[in-house]
Amino acid sequence: MSDSALLDNYYEPVEKDERLSLRPGRLAWAPVTYLEDELVSAKISETVPSDDSKTTFEVSVYEPDTNPDPPVKSIGLRSSEKIRVARMKVRPVIVMSSRVDGWTDRHGERVRKSTPARLVAPLYTAEPYGAAFVERVQRFEYNSHFWLPANEYPGGKPDRPCLVRLELAGAVREKMIQPVHFRLNEESYTYLRAWFDYFLDGEHGEISKLLAELYEAPTASD
Repeated sequence: MSDSALLDNYYEPVEKDERLSLRPGRLAWAPVTYLEDELVSAKISETVPSDDSKTTFEVSVYEPDTNPDPPVKSIGLRSSEKIRVARMKVRPVIVMSSRVDGWTDRHGERVRKSTPARLVAPLYTAEPYGAAFVERVQRFEYNSHFWLPANEYPGGKPDRPCLVRLELAGAVREKMIQPVHFRLNEESYTYLRAWFDYFLDGEHGEISKLLAELYEAPTASD
């Protein structure tokens, strides 16, 4: 399995008229937040009443506080809100959702705008994970991982084998997503989407079950 792939090709170039499109399956760069072991927040340590943009914060592990911090108007922070602090990194991602639509309230009198965001799943270079683990991902043993080969087109991205980490998928505002000139082709995105549905539902659909049964289960020696 290590020297073979599910498909002959997983990628396709994006045409000029689609360069700005974030259609599902698009490869892009986007900020991805790490899932931290502890909740860390920025607590107000000092304020300047005449200019709240000079407010200073202290970063520490979050502890419930019965005395709320004052609001900070310059950043739109309400007294009932906290600033969460977490590491992030701009990573290669795959767009997993379509654009959002506007919606009307219950009286049908006002059109509201949904947040212009997309669900993205980050890609991580496969090499540091070790060959044995990557082969198990290729055998579809984990509902949270999907293997992708290097993109062999000239200048193709990703330029090395990757693992799609479905359990780290998250919403990112569209303006923060920078598409590259490639996307998954229709067949490979269909497989990825089916595996993502399995991750969400905990049950195999027709295609995800086919993928899970496509390769023989690993032996004890693996």
